[in-house]
Amino acid sequence: MALSQVSALNLLMDGLVVALSAELIDAVPEDDDSAAGLVRAGRLQDDPTIEVKNILVHGATAKWPDMLQVDELPQIQFPVYEMGSGGGVFWMRRFTTELQLYFDNEYDREVARKKAMVIKSRAEKAVLRMAMPEEDDFTEKAILVQLRESYYDELGGEGTYIWKGHQKLEFLTHRMMS
Repeated sequence: MALSQVSALNLLMDGLVVALSAELIDAVPEDDDSAAGLVRAGRLQDDPTIEVKNILVHGATAKWPDMLQVDELPQIQFPVYEMGSGGGVFWMRRFTTELQLYFDNEYDREVARKKAMVIKSRAEKAVLRMAMPEEDDFTEKAILVQLRESYYDELGGEGTYIWKGHQKLEFLTHRMMS
Protein backbone atom coordinates (compact mmCIF):
# COMPACT_ATOMS: atom_id res chain seq x y z
CA MET A 1 0.00 0.00 0.00
CA ALA A 2 1.45 3.35 -1.03
CA LEU A 3 1.04 6.32 1.26
CA SER A 4 -0.57 9.36 -0.29
CA GLN A 5 0.83 11.87 2.20
CA VAL A 6 4.37 12.78 3.23
CA SER A 7 5.36 13.59 6.83
CA ALA A 8 8.26 15.82 7.87
CA LEU A 9 9.38 12.99 10.17
CA ASN A 10 9.88 10.66 7.21
CA LEU A 11 11.49 13.40 5.13
CA LEU A 12 13.99 14.06 7.94
CA MET A 13 14.71 10.36 8.56
CA ASP A 14 15.23 9.72 4.84
CA GLY A 15 17.32 12.89 4.52
CA LEU A 16 19.59 11.75 7.34
CA VAL A 17 20.14 8.37 5.69
CA VAL A 18 20.99 10.05 2.37
CA ALA A 19 23.35 12.60 3.98
CA LEU A 20 25.12 9.99 6.12
CA SER A 21 25.47 7.57 3.19
CA ALA A 22 26.93 10.30 1.00
CA GLU A 23 29.54 11.29 3.61
CA LEU A 24 30.32 7.90 5.17
CA ILE A 25 30.28 5.71 2.07
CA ASP A 26 30.22 7.61 -1.22
CA ALA A 27 32.75 10.32 -0.31
CA VAL A 28 35.31 7.91 1.15
CA PRO A 29 38.10 6.88 -1.26
CA GLU A 30 38.07 3.22 -2.30
CA ASP A 31 41.45 2.54 -0.67
CA ASP A 32 40.25 3.92 2.71
CA ASP A 33 38.89 1.10 4.88
CA SER A 34 37.08 3.50 7.23
CA ALA A 35 34.01 3.71 4.96
CA ALA A 36 30.75 2.62 6.56
CA GLY A 37 29.35 -0.69 5.40
CA LEU A 38 25.71 0.08 6.17
CA VAL A 39 23.63 3.21 6.74
CA ARG A 40 19.92 2.66 7.33
CA ALA A 41 16.87 3.82 9.23
CA GLY A 42 15.79 1.59 12.10
CA ARG A 43 17.29 -1.21 14.09
CA LEU A 44 19.88 -3.59 12.72
CA GLN A 45 18.26 -6.98 12.16
CA ASP A 46 21.43 -8.80 11.07
CA ASP A 47 24.71 -9.84 12.62
CA PRO A 48 26.42 -6.48 13.34
CA THR A 49 29.82 -7.83 12.36
CA ILE A 50 28.79 -8.56 8.74
CA GLU A 51 29.09 -4.96 7.51
CA VAL A 52 31.57 -4.09 10.31
CA LYS A 53 30.72 -0.35 10.39
CA ASN A 54 26.98 0.18 10.88
CA ILE A 55 25.30 3.58 11.11
CA LEU A 56 21.65 3.44 12.19
CA VAL A 57 19.14 6.30 12.36
CA HIS A 58 16.36 6.27 14.96
CA GLY A 59 13.46 8.62 15.59
CA ALA A 60 12.30 10.10 18.88
CA THR A 61 11.98 7.82 21.92
CA ALA A 62 10.48 8.08 25.39
CA LYS A 63 13.89 9.23 26.68
CA TRP A 64 14.54 11.62 23.75
CA PRO A 65 11.02 12.75 22.70
CA ASP A 66 9.93 15.35 20.20
CA MET A 67 9.18 18.56 22.08
CA LEU A 68 6.61 21.23 21.30
CA GLN A 69 8.28 24.57 21.91
CA VAL A 70 5.94 26.74 23.97
CA ASP A 71 8.57 29.18 25.23
CA GLU A 72 10.89 31.48 23.32
CA LEU A 73 13.14 28.69 22.06
CA PRO A 74 15.94 28.99 24.63
CA GLN A 75 17.98 26.28 22.89
CA ILE A 76 18.26 28.29 19.68
CA GLN A 77 21.11 30.76 19.45
CA PHE A 78 19.23 33.57 17.69
CA PRO A 79 16.03 35.51 18.41
CA VAL A 80 12.73 33.89 17.37
CA TYR A 81 11.61 37.09 15.63
CA GLU A 82 14.43 36.65 13.11
CA MET A 83 12.79 33.43 11.94
CA GLY A 84 9.43 35.15 11.37
CA SER A 85 7.01 32.53 12.64
CA GLY A 86 3.89 34.12 11.11
CA GLY A 87 1.78 31.97 13.43
CA GLY A 88 1.85 28.24 13.94
CA VAL A 89 3.92 26.09 16.28
CA PHE A 90 7.56 25.12 16.59
CA TRP A 91 8.71 21.57 17.31
CA MET A 92 12.05 20.08 18.15
CA ARG A 93 11.98 16.82 16.16
CA ARG A 94 14.56 14.50 17.66
CA PHE A 95 16.64 11.73 16.15
CA THR A 96 19.59 9.59 17.17
CA THR A 97 22.31 8.18 14.96
CA GLU A 98 23.85 5.03 16.35
CA LEU A 99 27.39 4.15 15.31
CA GLN A 100 28.47 0.51 15.68
CA LEU A 101 32.07 -0.04 14.63
CA TYR A 102 33.71 -3.46 14.79
CA PHE A 103 37.44 -3.56 14.11
CA ASP A 104 37.95 -7.32 13.95
CA ASN A 105 41.53 -8.41 13.27
CA GLU A 106 42.81 -4.94 14.20
CA TYR A 107 45.63 -5.39 16.70
CA ASP A 108 46.63 -1.75 17.03
CA ARG A 109 44.35 0.17 19.40
CA GLU A 110 45.55 3.54 18.09
CA VAL A 111 44.64 2.66 14.50
CA ALA A 112 41.14 1.55 15.60
CA ARG A 113 40.70 4.74 17.65
CA LYS A 114 41.79 6.98 14.78
CA LYS A 115 39.39 5.28 12.37
CA ALA A 116 36.55 5.53 14.90
CA MET A 117 37.12 9.25 15.42
CA VAL A 118 37.28 9.94 11.67
CA ILE A 119 33.96 8.12 11.22
CA LYS A 120 32.43 10.10 14.10
CA SER A 121 33.62 13.37 12.56
CA ARG A 122 32.24 12.40 9.16
CA ALA A 123 28.86 11.59 10.71
CA GLU A 124 28.77 14.95 12.52
CA LYS A 125 29.67 16.78 9.30
CA ALA A 126 26.96 14.93 7.37
CA VAL A 127 24.27 15.82 9.89
CA LEU A 128 25.24 19.47 10.22
CA ARG A 129 25.46 20.01 6.45
CA MET A 130 22.30 18.11 5.60
CA ALA A 131 19.89 19.88 3.26
CA MET A 132 16.59 20.71 4.92
CA PRO A 133 13.66 18.98 3.19
CA GLU A 134 10.69 20.80 1.71
CA GLU A 135 7.45 21.37 3.59
CA ASP A 136 5.41 18.21 4.16
CA ASP A 137 1.73 17.58 3.47
CA PHE A 138 0.89 18.72 7.00
CA THR A 139 2.51 22.20 6.59
CA GLU A 140 5.55 21.29 8.70
CA LYS A 141 9.01 22.33 7.52
CA ALA A 142 12.46 21.88 9.06
CA ILE A 143 14.34 25.13 9.64
CA LEU A 144 17.64 24.01 11.15
CA VAL A 145 19.47 21.11 12.74
CA GLN A 146 21.46 21.01 15.98
CA LEU A 147 23.78 18.27 17.17
CA ARG A 148 23.09 18.14 20.92
CA GLU A 149 25.26 15.21 22.04
CA SER A 150 27.87 13.01 20.47
CA TYR A 151 29.77 10.27 22.28
CA TYR A 152 31.53 6.92 21.94
CA ASP A 153 32.13 3.98 24.25
CA GLU A 154 35.22 1.87 23.61
CA LEU A 155 34.69 -1.86 24.08
CA GLY A 156 36.46 -5.08 23.18
CA GLY A 157 40.19 -5.48 23.16
CA GLU A 158 43.15 -6.41 21.05
CA GLY A 159 42.02 -7.99 17.80
CA THR A 160 38.38 -7.02 18.31
CA TYR A 161 38.23 -3.32 19.11
CA ILE A 162 34.64 -2.10 19.20
CA TRP A 163 33.41 1.47 19.28
CA LYS A 164 29.74 2.20 19.91
CA GLY A 165 28.44 5.72 19.84
CA HIS A 166 25.37 7.88 19.62
CA GLN A 167 24.69 11.30 18.23
CA LYS A 168 21.57 13.02 19.49
CA LEU A 169 20.27 15.67 17.15
CA GLU A 170 17.20 17.78 16.79
CA PHE A 171 15.55 19.67 14.00
CA LEU A 172 13.66 22.85 14.67
CA THR A 173 10.49 22.64 12.60
CA HIS A 174 7.59 25.01 12.07
CA ARG A 175 4.02 24.01 11.32
CA MET A 176 1.39 26.48 10.18
CA MET A 177 -1.88 26.12 12.03
CA SER A 178 -4.22 27.76 9.53
